[in-house]
Amino acid sequence: GIYTVKATAGETGDYNSASAEAEITVTARPITISAGSATKVYDGNSLTESSYTVTGGSLAEGDIIESVKLTGSQTDAGTCDNAASELSVKHGSENAENSYSVTYKKGTLIVTQANGSISISGDLSKDYDREIVHDPVCIKSGDYSLKYTYFRVSDNGTRTELAAKPVNAGKYAVVVSAQATNNYKVPENAEQIFSIRTREITIKAVDASSSYGKDISNLSVSVISGNICEGDDLKISAVTNARKSSPAGTYIISPNYVPDSNYRVTAINGTYTVLDADAQYNVTGYAGKYDEAPHSISVNALMPGAVIYYGTEQLNDANFSTEGKTAAISYTDAGTYKVYYYIKSDNYRSVSGNAEVTIGKADAVMTAENVTAVYDGQIHKITAFATGDGIVSYQNNDNTEPGTYTVT
Repeated sequence: GIYTVKATAGETGDYNSASAEAEITVTARPITISAGSATKVYDGNSLTESSYTVTGGSLAEGDIIESVKLTGSQTDAGTCDNAASELSVKHGSENAENSYSVTYKKGTLIVTQANGSISISGDLSKDYDREIVHDPVCIKSGDYSLKYTYFRVSDNGTRTELAAKPVNAGKYAVVVSAQATNNYKVPENAEQIFSIRTREITIKAVDASSSYGKDISNLSVSVISGNICEGDDLKISAVTNARKSSPAGTYIISPNYVPDSNYRVTAINGTYTVLDADAQYNVTGYAGKYDEAPHSISVNALMPGAVIYYGTEQLNDANFSTEGKTAAISYTDAGTYKVYYYIKSDNYRSVSGNAEVTIGKADAVMTAENVTAVYDGQIHKITAFATGDGIVSYQNNDNTEPGTYTVT
């Protein structure tokens, strides 16, 4: 400041008193305060710097700097000023900052971009399920937004970019790239090779059967391992080389399906059995009276090529060819006879059974002629004739005297 000083001299023996005034000018002490500078890599926290230095001038003896206000703060990557102000100086207990002419120089706060990173967690490989692939879970350091790009990978490694996420079975690659951000450097892309595996199923033709001469029916196929995704249709069906006219026996049932690159199908054949049909026949026994003619049972087989065996004991699969004869067994004499039969025909079930031949006794017929004679003292007889081989006996057939006699 500027101060006026008045000096006064007292009166003496030789001089009168006198006074004089003069000014004392004290100028403010120049000083330069430079704010500190700092640099760090972005970490999400604000960067400040509280340091400062006296870079010009000096403090008067006995003065100390109590504080300097610094107002710089930088959080995101970038640069800002670190400004100093409000110097506070103490001289003892007295404030002395007004005694200084202060020049403030700014410092600089610099936050640089951090190194970011991205990586893929887990494996995208899966079995084909008719669902699009979901973007992979990524671990990232940084506030990036991510872009996912999908490629189909050929057997020789050539990549073809896809317009959409893959669905079908095949080999693929996903490349994850980060979009530019203020606080992080763009990291290297992350990528993963993965596969959508063909879905494995096993199908089997279901065994079926029908009788000879009947329509082929009940052809079907079952999925016995794995499953087909809802919405997919492999048009699975069954075919067989058996026909309505096929001889009895076993035939192959083959599963059919439309190939689909999303499925690996194992097909197992089934068996179609053409069974022997029920035999068609009729059997009639015989019942009548003795007439000197041979009689047998009547067996009529309606199947082509059928062979009929006859026997006097039960015929079956084991003995029909040794105990049976193809000629019918006939009986002439009166009596009841059981005749066994066995019918064999290709493509038909063999049948066996029995029927009876019953021959009742015939009614005998006897004839006799009357005898007329003149008494001559001799015995006169009649002769009677009877059908069959029975012995004829007489009563009252030995008369000599004249008269009429009835002979029985």
